[in-house]
Amino acid sequence: THTGGFTGFTYRDLTEDITSIVDHWETLDLGFDAIYTGFLGSFEQIDIISETFDRLEGLRIVDPVMADDGVLYPVFDSNFPKGMRKLCEKADIILPNITEACLMLEEEYVEGPYTPEYIEGLMERLSGIGAKKVVLTGVYFDENKLGAVTYDAETGERSYYFSDRVPGYFHGTGDVF
Repeated sequence: THTGGFTGFTYRDLTEDITSIVDHWETLDLGFDAIYTGFLGSFEQIDIISETFDRLEGLRIVDPVMADDGVLYPVFDSNFPKGMRKLCEKADIILPNITEACLMLEEEYVEGPYTPEYIEGLMERLSGIGAKKVVLTGVYFDENKLGAVTYDAETGERSYYFSDRVPGYFHGTGDVF
C-alpha cells in the first residue's frame, strides 16, 4: 500500500541495488524511451538517479515527490528540496505539485484557489530550474474543478486540464497520474 495514512505497509530499500541494476542494463545494450522517477527516499537515491541520467539515454521525467498541502513529508529534512531541485535541473519534464514547486523555488506556499497569473509565473520560474517542460498538478481556480497545467518553455505553450473535484483525499493519485 501507499505509505501515507496506512499502517502495516511493506517497504524494501533497494538503494544499494540501483547502480548494479543499471550496470546490468548497460551490458544488455538496452535502449530506453524514458526514465521516470517518483518517490526518492534519500539524498543517496537522488545522487544515484542523477548519475543514472548521465549513463542512460532517454527522456528524463522527474516527479519530485516530497510534499503536499504546503508541508514537506516528515521523512525529509528541510534540505531535501534543494537536492530534488538539483535532480530536476537534469530533467526534460518535471511533474511537481504546487507545494513541491514552492519548496524547490524557495518560495512561500500559497493556498488556493489560484489565479492563472500566479500559476503561469510559477511554471515559468520552474522551467528556469532546467526542465523545459513542466506539468504542475493540484491546480484549481475555483472549488469545483481540479487539475493540472502544462508549460513548454521552448514554445511558450500552456495547456489546462481540469475535472470535477471529488471531495476527499486519495493517497497515490499522483502515482496514478
